[in-house]
Amino acid sequence: MPGKDLHPRFCTLVEISGLIAMLVSGSFAGPVCKAGQAGQPQGALDIAPARFAARPTPDVLRLEEEAFYRAATSAARSVVRLEWVGGRTLLGERLPGGATATGLLVDESGLILTSTYFFLDRPDALIVRFSDGKASPGRLLGRDFNRMVALVQAERKGSDLLPTRCPAEEIEVGMWAIALGWTITEQPHLAVGIVSAKRRIWGKAIQTDANTSPHNYGGPLVDINGRVLGIIVPFSPDGRHPIAGVHWYDSGIGFAVPLSDVLSVVPRLAKGEDLFPGRAGIQFEHPNPILAEPVVAAVEPGSAADKAGLKPGDRIVRIAGREVRRAADVEEVFQQHYGGDTLTVAIERAGQRQDFLLTLAPEIWPGLKSLRVTSDAPPSP
Repeated sequence: MPGKDLHPRFCTLVEISGLIAMLVSGSFAGPVCKAGQAGQPQGALDIAPARFAARPTPDVLRLEEEAFYRAATSAARSVVRLEWVGGRTLLGERLPGGATATGLLVDESGLILTSTYFFLDRPDALIVRFSDGKASPGRLLGRDFNRMVALVQAERKGSDLLPTRCPAEEIEVGMWAIALGWTITEQPHLAVGIVSAKRRIWGKAIQTDANTSPHNYGGPLVDINGRVLGIIVPFSPDGRHPIAGVHWYDSGIGFAVPLSDVLSVVPRLAKGEDLFPGRAGIQFEHPNPILAEPVVAAVEPGSAADKAGLKPGDRIVRIAGREVRRAADVEEVFQQHYGGDTLTVAIERAGQRQDFLLTLAPEIWPGLKSLRVTSDAPPSP
């Protein structure tokens, strides 16, 4: 199972020296390993083995392993386990006997982020178990099928259990990445890797080689200081199908949606909205969007682009305030928005520049057709 055993990655000499310096200076952000000590919430899970305290010899691999556990212990206070009865996964699997998933507490009012993977249907009953041993009833609010996250409301406040966020500008390729999950085990389990790339999946995701699977979907991807980078989701580089990423189970190709991006749509999810990817109905001449110029080759009849007034031959130069130079730029902008969102599209037609308002249509996977679609998002400039 993913994350069951920790296999530390070897460091370069520079990384080793930096890691030792952090350990010796005590510059780690977050609590010490022993539950109940300073900086550790009372009753929080202790996932750092006691053998660390018995080995003061500065062994590099041991120090590295301790660093991973320190980071995981710091982040684990915000991780919750969701238990429910009824519903189906996005694979169509029915869950009559109940199931478990990982979530992350993100607001003191009891708002929890998780993955849509387990929530094709709304569960009959849902329980939230916190890291301090307490439990609370919960209910599913809204789902985002574009970024593959869902929002749960627990009937408990938890200001002392909120995570530390890593600013988006501090996320760098090559930094350590630790994937946390809490499903079938009595304490969170972890898998270790690095941040492999940023702005993957049309700019929506962080890529990591840490193992990801249903055992940690909805859990946090954290850095070496225990700060949250993003929410682990089943994205795939192969396509936009909601369950495409499941085929990359434990492959070393995993994804997490940056926490800052998810938090920006939490107000909409909190209202009970189900959000879907937006579709414009535009085709370009070259099948590879990286190579294609942003010149419209065809417009699907009755599509969002058709209703907005776009025509074949139009060159798109700007969308939602962003200059575009390739068809891939156009696709990335559309992927950042949702069905129902209205964007300002600037085009060049016969040497003249014109602006159009384009309201994206929701792109709903057939298995999700029964879900409600709402939107009150303001137009993007």
